[in-house]
Amino acid sequence: MNTIICKHCGKEIEISEALLHQVEEKVRKDVSEDTKKQIEKVRLESLEKAKKEFESLNKEEVERLKKQNAEFREQELKLREEKQKIEEEKKQIVLEVERKIDEERKNIAEKIVKEEEEKYRFK
Repeated sequence: MNTIICKHCGKEIEISEALLHQVEEKVRKDVSEDTKKQIEKVRLESLEKAKKEFESLNKEEVERLKKQNAEFREQELKLREEKQKIEEEKKQIVLEVERKIDEERKNIAEKIVKEEEEKYRFK
């Protein structure tokens, strides 16, 4: 039986067990490193895919918002034009009412003058 002494604990260990232990440790380490690398690779690929999807969605959303913004601007322009038209119509109506009032005052004044003249003639 081939044995060696463990440098850590000082016990006598069979060589085949020591080699087996070393090989197991190396395999575990290699597998662990490979697994970490694969996990990191998958993580990076997932991040990249998610980033591309987000950018694609973001571009679509930006385009939709731009289109919506343009529509809102058009609506605002139409509303402003309608408001201006209504204000002009209101001014026109006020002007017409003022003219009619002035005409009625004139008519009333003429009527009063005629009545007073007739009263004066009858006296």
